[in-house]
Amino acid sequence: MSRFIWLSFILGFNDPRPPAIPAPSLKPLYTIKKDNANVQALNVASHTGTHLDAPRHVIEEGLSITDFSPEELIYVKPAVIELRLTDRQIIMPEHLYPYSDILQEADIVLFKFGYGSVRKSDPQRYSLSCPGFGVQSAKWLRRNSKNLRAVGMDVPSFSCIAFLDQTMAAHNEV
Repeated sequence: MSRFIWLSFILGFNDPRPPAIPAPSLKPLYTIKKDNANVQALNVASHTGTHLDAPRHVIEEGLSITDFSPEELIYVKPAVIELRLTDRQIIMPEHLYPYSDILQEADIVLFKFGYGSVRKSDPQRYSLSCPGFGVQSAKWLRRNSKNLRAVGMDVPSFSCIAFLDQTMAAHNEV
């Protein structure tokens, strides 16, 4: 018997987001007075709130999220790993070694860094000081997790936002 778990935060206009990502906006497109109907246009950057990074996020000719069928986003061997890290910490391969057996089997791994609660209590910290993967740990994850198709976490980016100059390339490794 399958069990589905809702993993997404409800999207809000004032929710924390990475520094370069604009806030969502809702603007009138049509009005009853002029057009006989009220219709609003919602503008949301793809990295607002809970989101999926498809390969095209970092690879010019990579697959976009619309290239995947809904069935490809269903996972049957999930793993949840609690990995408590400090602010602005770059995840290294040695952080992952203890979970090697779990990672070999999983088709999706969800990392709990303990930042889900920080999202509401300290949005600045959540957006700017969260931990993230370094290039070496992303390479290690790809080499040692043969069944892995997705990685999730309770922070706004796979990379460590405080050190994007060092960690952004980690996106290209998984």
